[in-house]
Amino acid sequence: MKYLSSKYRIHYVFLFILSLNYIIPLIFFGSPTLFYIDSLDSELVYNFILGKILIGNFDSVKIFLNGEINPFYLRRLFQPYSFFYSLFSFELAYWIIDILVKLVSYFSFLILSKKINSNIFICCLVSCLYASSNLPTHEGFGLAIIPYIIYLSLFKKKLKIKHYILTVFFGINSDLLFGGFAIPSIVLVLFLLIDKHQLIQFLKIFLTFSVSILFANFNLLYLLFSNIEFHRTEILRETLSLKESIISFLKFLFPLPNTWSHKFFMILPISLFAIPAIIFSFFSKDENIKKILFGLILSILFIVIIQNDFIGRFVNETLFKEISWGYLGKSFNLLYCLLIIYLLKSKNLYSKILFFLVITSVLFFQINSSIVPIYKDKIIKEKNYQNLYTFKGFYSHYDYKKIKSEVKEHRVLSVGVDPMAAVKNNIFVLDGYHSLYPLSYKRKFREIIEIELDKNPTFKNYYDNWGSRVYTSLYEPVDKENYSLNLLAAEKLGAKYIISKFPLQMSSLKLIFSECEADGLCLYKINN
Repeated sequence: MKYLSSKYRIHYVFLFILSLNYIIPLIFFGSPTLFYIDSLDSELVYNFILGKILIGNFDSVKIFLNGEINPFYLRRLFQPYSFFYSLFSFELAYWIIDILVKLVSYFSFLILSKKINSNIFICCLVSCLYASSNLPTHEGFGLAIIPYIIYLSLFKKKLKIKHYILTVFFGINSDLLFGGFAIPSIVLVLFLLIDKHQLIQFLKIFLTFSVSILFANFNLLYLLFSNIEFHRTEILRETLSLKESIISFLKFLFPLPNTWSHKFFMILPISLFAIPAIIFSFFSKDENIKKILFGLILSILFIVIIQNDFIGRFVNETLFKEISWGYLGKSFNLLYCLLIIYLLKSKNLYSKILFFLVITSVLFFQINSSIVPIYKDKIIKEKNYQNLYTFKGFYSHYDYKKIKSEVKEHRVLSVGVDPMAAVKNNIFVLDGYHSLYPLSYKRKFREIIEIELDKNPTFKNYYDNWGSRVYTSLYEPVDKENYSLNLLAAEKLGAKYIISKFPLQMSSLKLIFSECEADGLCLYKINN
């Protein structure tokens, strides 16, 4: 292949840079790291169960929520790349997909960028930036292949069968919410950039891509039009005043970290390239840059308007409230990278500053998920540190094998520890993080945690108006000494045991294991 020939040795450099994302944490922790929010605590456990379903173990889904999750509720059920979780170990399957998505992102953007900018180093650099920022990778290949789809729309004079085959292949390996929701913004920008004589070709390729995504996600479309009542019908999204809408617009346009949590390190590398790209674009005279910027601004405006007080109140009374409109923003990193590849065509001071910031961002992306664990584990040497950014730290930090040998096939509740870790260890549960489950179950589970909801208004507001985290507390209880659950309701729903990160004082509990007093987990049996 020509990209591996000596003429293209520059790619080895940038692929090596991408590999640092794996090499650095392997050196420090013996395992690659990733940001766990909505990944290790939700979507990857779904993939773990999907791997079992796809080899015929349809009952494996019963491990969730007292058996009330149907396989059709799971995203990526009909996407071929989910078979990696059937063929390989759980963690290996994830990292294979992660590498493949990044490679597709890199070469897909490279093919497009070489038609825009003649400087091969710049093209490789921005392609590396796009591959680094196209996260999370477990959502599939939708955003990874879109630059190639743009290339076919803008620069390919005649489409061949192989182009349609590639489009369909990556389309059926794309998540509807992650890849599909990015399409409107991309189509808007392309519509502004494209010549009239290319319009038919542009429509053909994007229609092929869109239909492929819909086909691979038809289970979600079926559920959308079914009469099943899901917990999302009770979602109540907060609306924004005019002032809050303006602030929200600026936050989307100029992404800045606003917290010292792990999100600071997630957003910072995006800030390094996105903010200067936007600022410099305002001063650019390039018509293509102005069109991309205009499309980006219109997309952000739509997201903000849909949340405004006036429109938001209407949306909250319709089926549209169940849609996470923020997914539209998944395309924004691609649009920023498009701006950058155009901006770096010039050789002014702005482009030199942007060039330096892009390099900084690319390098920071390779270490940002390792910063917190390196600090806690290697610098301050936190006692019994649980590295939540690795598979081992999240799923195997505690002795779940010992717990499994005791609870066997009985259902458990988790207190102060993520219930999806129990699922990964083949323990049947009543709780967990689910984006789609029956509303009836949400109400039954509420009886178990009603006492704790009354103690914590934040938890109560979250559970009643959102409720995707079917947890016994919102991370940590407000009062561990007086923590209480309705054990009769828990037992009625199917719970036999409780796993806890701290000692529980409820009289109907029988202590089985007391490891939580030594930085482990306690196990209690409900003994009403």
